[in-house]
Parts: sequence; structure tokens; C-alpha cells
Amino acid sequence: MRHTEELLQLITRYQRPLLHYISRQVPRDTDAEDVLQEVNLVIWRRADEYQHGTDFGAWVFKIASFQIMALRQKLVRDRLQFSDELLAQIAHNEFPSIRAIDLRREALQHCLEKLEKGDLELVRLRYECGDDVASLAGMLGRSAKAIYRSLAKIHGLLMNCVQHRLATEDMT
Repeated sequence: MRHTEELLQLITRYQRPLLHYISRQVPRDTDAEDVLQEVNLVIWRRADEYQHGTDFGAWVFKIASFQIMALRQKLVRDRLQFSDELLAQIAHNEFPSIRAIDLRREALQHCLEKLEKGDLELVRLRYECGDDVASLAGMLGRSAKAIYRSLAKIHGLLMNCVQHRLATEDMT
């Protein structure tokens, strides 16, 4: 891999999906975090083997599969064991479609841009800034109930918009 910055961006992008994938296949959260760290080390050490333009997600999930198997071999003496067949089935069912995640994110971004200015500002305050509803109510001079109603309305609009956008993209 030519650029360290590009590699770091790709690794960062896949952290959540990788942790979810790993967590579904190992018995403890701490094991999942350890496996994720091992995956990151392998990605870093073997970055030159990744061919730019190929499916980075497939490559890192394959690395994760091998690291999960390595952990399982270490845990052979533990009481809680799952069969290889069960883990393979879980992995197959849980393997995230990064393209699907990207499409949802793009659809959401498109739909957010279509919101009215006030609605967009309310979403930004609530989710980007992390303000709770009580704080928003005080800041905006509205009741908490009114804020909850507005957020529910906005959620509904966004959900419908995202679903419509994804359905439209499926047809093309």
C-alpha cells in the first residue's frame, strides 16, 4: 500500500464492522477486542500485500477469520466451545456488506440535505453535538415533549427517504 494515510483511513472505516463480525464469533468482548487489535497489526504488517483497487473489506474480513481461528485454538481448553460449522454459519450470516453500509450512509446524507434548515439543525444538535432532549428544550425554548415529537417526525422522514432512495438505487 503506497500511502499510510489511505491505509489508516481504510482501517478506521472498517473498525466497527470488524468488531461486530468478530464479536459474533468469540465468547467474550475482551477476546473480540484483542482479536481486533491482532487484525489491525496483521493489516499494518501486511499492507504491502494489499492490491490497491481490490476489495479491502474482503481482505480484512479474511484476516479477521484467521485471527478468530487462532484465538479458538488458544481457547481449546475453555468449557464454552462452538463447532466450526456453527461459527462458519454465523460468519456467513453476519458478514457485513460494506457496499450496503456505504449505500445507506450515502442515502442518509442525501436525505439529510433535503431536510428543512430547522430540522437539520435539531438533528445536528442532538446527534453531532450530543445534546440531550432536556438541554435542547431549554436551549430552543420548547418543551421536551415538543422536541421528542419533532425528532420522531424527522426520524420518520429520514427513514422513508432512505428506504425510497435505496429502493430506487436497487432498480438502477
